[in-house]
Amino acid sequence: MRKRKWWWAIWMWGVQVLLVNAFILYRSAHTLIWKTDKKNILGQYEFRRSIALEWIGGRDPQDTRSCHTERKRRAEDISVSQTSSITTSSDAKARKVTDAALDPQKGALRCRLDETLFHFPEMSKVERPCCSLCRWVEPNKNIRTYSHVYNCDKCGVAFCVPCFRPFHEISSIAMLKSRITKTTSY
Repeated sequence: MRKRKWWWAIWMWGVQVLLVNAFILYRSAHTLIWKTDKKNILGQYEFRRSIALEWIGGRDPQDTRSCHTERKRRAEDISVSQTSSITTSSDAKARKVTDAALDPQKGALRCRLDETLFHFPEMSKVERPCCSLCRWVEPNKNIRTYSHVYNCDKCGVAFCVPCFRPFHEISSIAMLKSRITKTTSY
């Protein structure tokens, strides 16, 4: 009788109460404070799944590349070659911006809205970088921005200076597209 852990049921009940209360706070904050569309708010299953994946340090199998795992992966990918020069994974080409990638809940670039990460521009390693947001808004090659283009160190996306801030602040794809068209129309 003593070997049975009687407190285990109480512990699990407390964890479940904690998760339900956290979901209620999440939903009420998004609807009342941030005025998020109901279709963009996670359901209780997705909310619990994302918390469980964060607790175990796992990665969402539907996510191709998330910023939280990117931060860990970058530290592992830094390698010192025989010539003692340091190369990182950020030397690769900038990531492509699409409507699906910009989805605030399930997109590959959803970390762009994460306020806990500090997004800093860094010099691009590409010879003639192109702004990914300008290319996404206007696919015509004559309107693309090639001057003053930097990469975001967390997202891995190339931006011109006017596109950097709206990309990291505006969650609505339609509002982002209209804002970028206003800033790029000269």
